[in-house]
Amino acid sequence: MSTPPLLHRIASRLGYTPTVAVDARVRAIRASAGAVIRQQRSFLAALTTPDVASWSADAEHINVDTASGLATTRARSRAAARNDGTARRFLGMVHSNVLGPWGVRYQSRVRTGGGALKSGVNDRLEAAWATWGRAGVCEVTARHGWRTVQRLVLRHVAVDGEVLVRFLSGRGPHRLQLQIIRADAIAISLNMDLPGGRRIRQGIELDADGRVLAWHLRTVQLVDLHGESSAGYPAGLTRLPADEAIHLMLPEEADQLRGVPWMATALKKLHQVDDFAQSGLNKARQSARRGGWFEVAPDAPMPPPMQDGTDEDGTAFATVQDGDWETLPAGLKATPFENEYPNIEYGAFVRDCLRQVASALGTAYITLGNDLSDVNYSSGQLGLEGERTFWAELQQWFIESFVQPVHRRWLSHALLAVPELVTLPFDRLDLYAQTARWQPHRWQPLDPLKTIEAQRARIEARLTSPQRVIAEAGDDPDEVLAELIEWQAKTEPLGPMVHTPVTSTDPVDAPKPSKPSKAPRN
Repeated sequence: MSTPPLLHRIASRLGYTPTVAVDARVRAIRASAGAVIRQQRSFLAALTTPDVASWSADAEHINVDTASGLATTRARSRAAARNDGTARRFLGMVHSNVLGPWGVRYQSRVRTGGGALKSGVNDRLEAAWATWGRAGVCEVTARHGWRTVQRLVLRHVAVDGEVLVRFLSGRGPHRLQLQIIRADAIAISLNMDLPGGRRIRQGIELDADGRVLAWHLRTVQLVDLHGESSAGYPAGLTRLPADEAIHLMLPEEADQLRGVPWMATALKKLHQVDDFAQSGLNKARQSARRGGWFEVAPDAPMPPPMQDGTDEDGTAFATVQDGDWETLPAGLKATPFENEYPNIEYGAFVRDCLRQVASALGTAYITLGNDLSDVNYSSGQLGLEGERTFWAELQQWFIESFVQPVHRRWLSHALLAVPELVTLPFDRLDLYAQTARWQPHRWQPLDPLKTIEAQRARIEARLTSPQRVIAEAGDDPDEVLAELIEWQAKTEPLGPMVHTPVTSTDPVDAPKPSKPSKAPRN
């Protein structure tokens, strides 16, 4: 660094600042002011102030989070599913609302060129599908039927975030069986670059465009009843091509590789509620067990111990019965143990936490928390309508992502292997798959009478059809029509049925006797 000239040194001692230094200082001040102005014009959530110093500002892709934290999140989700009552309640709601008691039901709607339904073809397809769905036919372990397979797959996705369902061709009477593979089998720590632009990320093999080519699975031996593997976990991996399985998950971002447990956002709050409740229970138990203390006056001699005897270990004990009055020795003062817990704040805190959990899970608090204390008809209807829309979205996702691919793969084998279907042309496989209708679970209306009146009005105004109304209720229109025709055929020989009006036996509704008239006064 060169030494400043003599005149500059003399000028700086006299208070003179060179123009270059002034310009640099001005530019620094202007840059700082510009940064403040730009920050003030930014989003409020983007401001970096002392009160949000711990707020993360990283914008990493979800794959970065799953690579580092998915295993722990999944383990805690499984623990909550097994031990936490609220988590089990949520999973029960997922099963009952997405699948219901009958699962997703299949209806074939193959039609002729004139638009009429081909009853014979439809009946054969539906009967063959029902036969394949029996236990021992559709699933490789021969322990689960199609309804149970749906339930297990949905539960694994909700708890683990993802599941693999493998197609085993050539197995079973229909030449196709399913194998459910837990998400742990995918080697999440496997990351490699392969020739031709292919790469493996978190155990999933991708091409240059991001299309899934295969999954790399850890070879896991069957576990015994104690949960331990006799052969251990081999180090080898198995490559499962993408066309041999379904990787079912509910993605949250584009290019997401691994599924996230549905309860991930609510797990911390669930743990806090459970820990707080356990601490409160312990404190209330101590309060109920502890009677108080004895205080000895400073100037009094130590009184003898109040005891009836000693136990086997020599520990003194005293017997107390209900209603007893005890005489304290001189100089001894009794101080009762007072504990204000549990109090009213406990219930309010738990309800507030469960409301946050319900919001994180996308459900209504009144159903998740089993709390109808502050609910009326209008608020309950509004809450359930929004929640049912959420369940309907999950139903459609489950049908498109799992049920339809399984059905299409079954058709490709059944048309060649099932005797009842071999006469159907195989080149119409696409038609049979496209004309399939899937009927998910539907809910009963909160006010059935008003709903029926509204549906009748819509039908009379030609805004809908009876078939659509029946389907909206979760029933098969063809089955309902067939049952009505069967009922009419059975009751016609009996003649017209006489409907006797029902009279109430309630004394309140019974006619009251007239009062006797008063006698006229003379």
